[in-house]
Amino acid sequence: MGRRLHFVFFALGGFSQIAQALLIRELLVSFQGNEISIGFFYGSWLWWIALGGLAAARLDRHRPVLNPAFLVGVILPALPLLLASQMALTRMARFFMALPSSEFIPLGHLAATTFLITLPTGIAIGFLFPLACKILAERREAPITTLYILESLGALAGALLFTFVLVEWLGGWRILWLMTALFGFVGLLLFNPGSPSPAPSPAPSPLVDPSPGSPSPLPFKATSSRWRWLSVGVGCLGLLLSWPPLGSVLEERMEAWRFAVNHPGLSLVGARETRYGHVALARFGDQHSVVTDGRVGESFPDRRRVAGDAAYFFSQGGAPKRILILDGWLGGLGAELLRYPVTGLDVVSQDRLAFEQIRPHLPPETLGALSDPRMQLHFMDGRSFANALTGEERYDLVLVLVGDPASTRQNRYFTRDFYRGLKKGMSETGVLCTRVGSASNYLGREVQSYSGSVFRTLGRVFPHPVVAPGDQHTFCASGKPGVVSQNPDLLQERHEEIDLPEPHPPKDLFHLMLPPRRVAFVHQRLEQEKGEINTDQRPVTFFLNLVLTGKLTASGIGEVLHRLKGMGFWPWLVPPLVWVGLLLVRGWLADEGGRGGGGVAGNRGGGKTDGPVDGRRGNLFKSGALLALAALGFIAMAAQLMVLFGYQAGVGFVFGRIALLNGLFMVG
Repeated sequence: MGRRLHFVFFALGGFSQIAQALLIRELLVSFQGNEISIGFFYGSWLWWIALGGLAAARLDRHRPVLNPAFLVGVILPALPLLLASQMALTRMARFFMALPSSEFIPLGHLAATTFLITLPTGIAIGFLFPLACKILAERREAPITTLYILESLGALAGALLFTFVLVEWLGGWRILWLMTALFGFVGLLLFNPGSPSPAPSPAPSPLVDPSPGSPSPLPFKATSSRWRWLSVGVGCLGLLLSWPPLGSVLEERMEAWRFAVNHPGLSLVGARETRYGHVALARFGDQHSVVTDGRVGESFPDRRRVAGDAAYFFSQGGAPKRILILDGWLGGLGAELLRYPVTGLDVVSQDRLAFEQIRPHLPPETLGALSDPRMQLHFMDGRSFANALTGEERYDLVLVLVGDPASTRQNRYFTRDFYRGLKKGMSETGVLCTRVGSASNYLGREVQSYSGSVFRTLGRVFPHPVVAPGDQHTFCASGKPGVVSQNPDLLQERHEEIDLPEPHPPKDLFHLMLPPRRVAFVHQRLEQEKGEINTDQRPVTFFLNLVLTGKLTASGIGEVLHRLKGMGFWPWLVPPLVWVGLLLVRGWLADEGGRGGGGVAGNRGGGKTDGPVDGRRGNLFKSGALLALAALGFIAMAAQLMVLFGYQAGVGFVFGRIALLNGLFMVG
């Protein structure tokens, strides 16, 4: 039994790691790539594991489990099926919350949904540990620490297998069905027909206490053929569903079902997962849209918008010759800029696999631009590209069009560190332009703080920024005065000097984009905003985006975050300090050792003793031990999240490496 149990827990460690990776990836897609869901996930997951372990210990204390191996064998095949239900519920999260795909998710809804979704497998895995410990304790075949070591090694093996093999060749659901097959047959290892059955109770019913005052045992039979056949059935079902033809069809159907639930009205053209995230291509009439991690991004064709953007950016750049674009080019911006007298256009796209998925459906002008000798397409991370700039590139115009800093991955393109890296490869009069979502008729505290952080951070590296208001705030900045402008007449004059073939953008384009009174008002408010500088170490703009999201979704959490930010570091220390104080007071008051007139040692020795003091001291030591364990868990979890967020900020694809990173933590 010992070796079989060791193998079972090695496999359980691998399953736990793969299950966490699958659920986190599903949550990131459902919650539009917001990594805050990772923190909620780990907190909820460990909470349910703790409750599961507590439930098993309490159950065994009140009604002893005579054959824990049998109960472990029953639970194991159910784990992948529970995980399947969790993945399905995660994909329907927006449906249950009645939130369209275009709406922000309130942080309270995100936390509550994650908390409930992690319940089934969390409780079940936590329930297994005390049962396995009881098996080893009864048989005395190995120390209990062996289980934790094997579970951690299994976690590392599962993480490596998931990261470098399974996720590269199989979809999430086929991985799940393979685990279903594995655990269906692994469960048979614990249905040992040769193990002794519990002795029959002389009582008429097995639920009646065998003797007064003693707990009644749970009547599990080790030789139940029914459970063995059920386990075999689960294993065969997993093999059938993971069979390539059927598994591939199911994977496509589940993907189409998720898209239909979360994006009604759009038709799914194709979807795939890469190490950066989930990318889907949707169609509405003649227009296609790129959906990244559940968020609708670029749409094409949209020639009027693309022509206006190209005219504005080119005019702000003062007739640039060399241009760099980081994302935001699929809709035709790159092709439109090639109509202007440019000598070189470098385009950086981080995800080659996503591009290959979308390429057959791109507009003809974008496909034609790919063969233009002036255009160079680079498949690499934008931050890595910026860090590799040497200064010889001499870009006159840089466009950073990666979307809003609504996640750690996106925020890394709005930091001072990133802007400094880009500046190295720009000319002295070079212009950098970027944009973030805003509100055309609202500039309240949250929008002003959020946009003000971008404006201030950009201005710290390029001292002369300007802003074009609207549903999106478009920022352009230069290190030299007089290059960028908010004067629509000046920009119109610059554009008219360009030898541009037909068709031309509307003549009133710049006056529509830059209404003088609105521009002056927004620019003044943003200059007055004493926003903090957004850096890689302190992602302020990402935090302010969370506050803004809370405001737009009428969530009280956003207001709480805003108030806590203004109060500094100390409010975060109040809850743990209060908890520590209460636990110490509880240990002091729980005078169990001194209630009988003296401590245990004093009564047995017959000598003089400080009974109450010894009892209190013992309870304080116990409380101190619990505090040490709780503090260790708190610090370990905080460190793990810091590493995950730091990895996302520095590298950008925690989506594809979440299992590996967590597996390495488990080994530690």
